Amino acid sequence: MAAQSEYAFDMFESHGSAAPARREERREPAPAQKPLRRVPKKSRKQVRLQRRITAIRALVIGLFAAAVLTMTCLQLSVGAKSYELKREIEQAEVTLQEKKSENVRLNAALNGITTVDKICTYATDVLGMTKAESYQVDCIDLSDGDVILYAAGNSTQADGEK
Repeated sequence: MAAQSEYAFDMFESHGSAAPARREERREPAPAQKPLRRVPKKSRKQVRLQRRITAIRALVIGLFAAAVLTMTCLQLSVGAKSYELKREIEQAEVTLQEKKSENVRLNAALNGITTVDKICTYATDVLGMTKAESYQVDCIDLSDGDVILYAAGNSTQADGEK
């Protein structure tokens, strides 16, 4: 039984590479490199000037970025405020329409209460009033100064004479 459990490990051994064989490539010699050029050392004055120019450039870039960021924030702020104001205007318009409808309803109710027929009916039925006859109405005209003219055509002087 032990003979059956043995493996043939020689099957796993490779007798060469499975990859295709490499061809020998001809290499051309690398082109001659240019000789390195020596850069002369800068003086302290030149170094300070270069640092100052670099610092100014960085400052300009920073200021530009800050300006762009500020403009973006302002635009967002104005947009938000505009949206809020539009919403308030819409609410005010809705409230105005409600108030107008209420006004129309109240005016209709008032007109229904104060019609001439209803007033006459209320005056005669509830208050017991009647219309005045022509003999019950006295009109006095004082436009002529000392003369009083009654509606019936009678006149009286200011000193009591008729």
